[in-house]
Amino acid sequence: MKAEDCKTLAEVRAGIDRIDRELVRLIAERSGFVRRAAELKGSRDEILDPVRIAAILADIRREAEQLGLPPEVAEETFRAMIDHFVAYEYREFDRRKGG
Repeated sequence: MKAEDCKTLAEVRAGIDRIDRELVRLIAERSGFVRRAAELKGSRDEILDPVRIAAILADIRREAEQLGLPPEVAEETFRAMIDHFVAYEYREFDRRKGG
Protein backbone atom coordinates (compact mmCIF):
# COMPACT_ATOMS: atom_id res chain seq x y z
CA MET A 1 0.00 0.00 0.00
CA LYS A 2 1.24 3.49 -0.85
CA ALA A 3 1.03 6.38 1.59
CA GLU A 4 -1.53 8.18 -0.56
CA ASP A 5 -3.80 5.11 -0.44
CA CYS A 6 -4.04 5.21 3.37
CA LYS A 7 -7.41 6.27 4.69
CA THR A 8 -6.67 6.05 8.41
CA LEU A 9 -3.84 6.81 10.78
CA ALA A 10 -3.72 3.10 11.62
CA GLU A 11 -2.98 2.31 7.96
CA VAL A 12 -0.26 4.97 7.88
CA ARG A 13 1.31 3.52 11.02
CA ALA A 14 1.11 -0.02 9.65
CA GLY A 15 2.93 1.17 6.53
CA ILE A 16 5.63 2.86 8.59
CA ASP A 17 6.03 -0.26 10.74
CA ARG A 18 6.39 -2.43 7.61
CA ILE A 19 9.07 -0.12 6.22
CA ASP A 20 10.88 0.02 9.58
CA ARG A 21 11.09 -3.79 9.68
CA GLU A 22 12.52 -3.81 6.14
CA LEU A 23 15.02 -1.07 7.04
CA VAL A 24 16.24 -3.06 10.03
CA ARG A 25 16.66 -6.12 7.78
CA LEU A 26 18.68 -4.06 5.28
CA ILE A 27 20.80 -2.46 8.01
CA ALA A 28 21.55 -5.91 9.38
CA GLU A 29 22.58 -7.02 5.89
CA ARG A 30 24.79 -3.94 5.59
CA SER A 31 26.44 -4.79 8.90
CA GLY A 32 27.57 -8.10 7.41
CA PHE A 33 29.42 -6.23 4.69
CA VAL A 34 30.96 -3.85 7.22
CA ARG A 35 32.09 -6.81 9.32
CA ARG A 36 33.63 -8.39 6.22
CA ALA A 37 35.39 -5.13 5.35
CA ALA A 38 36.93 -5.13 8.83
CA GLU A 39 38.23 -8.65 8.14
CA LEU A 40 39.76 -7.66 4.80
CA LYS A 41 41.47 -4.45 5.87
CA GLY A 42 45.07 -4.73 6.93
CA SER A 43 45.23 -1.73 9.25
CA ARG A 44 42.98 0.58 11.25
CA ASP A 45 44.12 3.42 8.99
CA GLU A 46 42.11 1.87 6.15
CA ILE A 47 38.80 2.06 8.02
CA LEU A 48 37.94 5.76 7.78
CA ASP A 49 37.80 6.86 4.14
CA PRO A 50 36.56 10.47 3.98
CA VAL A 51 36.67 10.54 0.16
CA ARG A 52 34.41 7.48 -0.07
CA ILE A 53 32.07 8.86 2.59
CA ALA A 54 31.76 12.15 0.69
CA ALA A 55 30.98 10.27 -2.53
CA ILE A 56 28.36 8.12 -0.79
CA LEU A 57 26.67 11.17 0.70
CA ALA A 58 26.68 13.00 -2.65
CA ASP A 59 25.05 9.96 -4.27
CA ILE A 60 22.50 9.79 -1.46
CA ARG A 61 21.61 13.46 -1.91
CA ARG A 62 21.13 13.00 -5.67
CA GLU A 63 19.00 9.89 -5.18
CA ALA A 64 16.90 11.65 -2.52
CA GLU A 65 16.26 14.62 -4.82
CA GLN A 66 15.16 12.29 -7.62
CA LEU A 67 12.72 10.57 -5.25
CA GLY A 68 11.32 13.80 -3.81
CA LEU A 69 12.92 13.29 -0.40
CA PRO A 70 14.53 16.37 1.15
CA PRO A 71 18.24 15.73 0.54
CA GLU A 72 19.21 16.98 4.00
CA VAL A 73 16.98 14.32 5.59
CA ALA A 74 18.65 11.59 3.56
CA GLU A 75 22.16 12.95 4.13
CA GLU A 76 21.76 13.37 7.89
CA THR A 77 20.24 9.90 8.21
CA PHE A 78 23.04 8.28 6.23
CA ARG A 79 25.73 10.36 7.92
CA ALA A 80 24.54 9.06 11.31
CA MET A 81 24.41 5.49 10.01
CA ILE A 82 27.88 5.76 8.45
CA ASP A 83 29.32 7.23 11.64
CA HIS A 84 27.92 4.34 13.67
CA PHE A 85 29.14 1.77 11.16
CA VAL A 86 32.64 3.27 11.10
CA ALA A 87 32.74 2.91 14.89
CA TYR A 88 31.41 -0.65 14.54
CA GLU A 89 34.09 -1.43 11.96
CA TYR A 90 36.81 -0.18 14.32
CA ARG A 91 35.43 -2.43 17.08
CA GLU A 92 35.25 -5.41 14.74
CA PHE A 93 38.76 -4.76 13.43
CA ASP A 94 40.15 -4.51 16.94
CA ARG A 95 38.30 -7.63 18.04
CA ARG A 96 39.60 -9.65 15.10
CA LYS A 97 43.10 -8.22 14.82
CA GLY A 98 43.81 -7.42 18.46
CA GLY A 99 44.24 -3.69 17.68
